[in-house]
Amino acid sequence: MKKKYASILAFICSLCFPVMTGLSCPDPVLASAESTVTENDTVVYDGLIYSLSGTEAVLQGCEDITAVSVTIPAEIDGKPVVFSLPAFRDCSSLERINVEENHATLCSMDGVLFTKNKKGLLEYPCAKAGEYCVPSETERVEYGAFQNCTGITSITLSSSPLLGAFAFRDCTSLTEVNGIARLEQGNVFIGCEKLTTLTIGHCVISELVLQNMKQLTAVDIFPNCTFEKLIVANCPVLTKLWINGTVSDPVSTESAVQLIGLPALKQLQLPVTVKMTDQIRLPRMVAEVRECGSIESITCGYPGSIVVSDCGSLTEMRFHENLSMDISVTSCENLAAVYGRSADAVLRKNCEQLGLSFISFEDSVHTGDVSADGEINIADVLRLNRAILIGEPLSSLSESLADYDGDGMITAADSLCILKAIIGLTE
Repeated sequence: MKKKYASILAFICSLCFPVMTGLSCPDPVLASAESTVTENDTVVYDGLIYSLSGTEAVLQGCEDITAVSVTIPAEIDGKPVVFSLPAFRDCSSLERINVEENHATLCSMDGVLFTKNKKGLLEYPCAKAGEYCVPSETERVEYGAFQNCTGITSITLSSSPLLGAFAFRDCTSLTEVNGIARLEQGNVFIGCEKLTTLTIGHCVISELVLQNMKQLTAVDIFPNCTFEKLIVANCPVLTKLWINGTVSDPVSTESAVQLIGLPALKQLQLPVTVKMTDQIRLPRMVAEVRECGSIESITCGYPGSIVVSDCGSLTEMRFHENLSMDISVTSCENLAAVYGRSADAVLRKNCEQLGLSFISFEDSVHTGDVSADGEINIADVLRLNRAILIGEPLSSLSESLADYDGDGMITAADSLCILKAIIGLTE
């Protein structure tokens, strides 16, 4: 094998990333490859750059960033080769990453770099284009694994692996993520400007950010998601946003939910649960909805304050609980009615001050209207089924409206009764 040695500049940036040495793999069985250490303890071997320490050779990246294919050896100068995340993110022409078969901790599947046990997807070649299905045995997609992969168009998450920080950053051709995403950080999809739909099934993070995603049309955030702050901004074709997760420890002086510049959004469901870990402060939070010109209805199931402005199509707001809800509304000239619990004196007073009609839910909803929107339709059946099947929480009002057969329990029998009522089989 041809060898080439060169001094490498000391500022190799990827030295700051974690080194994959703690993988759950067997002790190395090393291959043989001789090399000579340069004065800076770096070496180029078969087109790849390594940093040599006393016990290992750390892979840093490609000498030639236009390389199309690379092969990672098992060892250099008797030192086992380990991987630094992400080593190949600047190799814009790379289509395949190969690994010697006897490498102790790494392997390659279809040109994609994995841990030996295939539970961790380490790096996807930047120039490998088209669709990709993450293997079912993969449990984690590592930090920046698909970063700058501008040719990938579709991802299928077979087994809902945990997605590390920046996992799909700047995947500018990615249009769809099939499956349920589990997020380790809220910045996984930054720069995915063509992504159209996203379902987030699990996350426990400080901040979830979805912004400047020009083709995003629908976002569904499941009940298993917990976050301190949610920002959705500048998504011009987003029409559906269902936020069923939990807001944890919101700061009363800051907006825990910020929805700004969503001109196509028509319906909005805000978080149904607010959790405080210190058990001292009241579970209240602030949300702001601005520049959402097409939004017609806002449904809210948490206690706190909401600031709404520049939402010219907004006609109604619904607050399910006795929340002491505080609202501020400007430039919403078509807002006519606010629905709330009859006992919510704070909300009633706000409506009087703003010149809005206050309508109590007790006077406007009936059993079977699970979404408490004044109508009984298939959306109520779907809402109830999600609560039964995946544990999506219901407000206490929705729970009382869902018990269609009046037996004190919410079951599939209630869902069936509502469906029969809709299609006219029962009264």
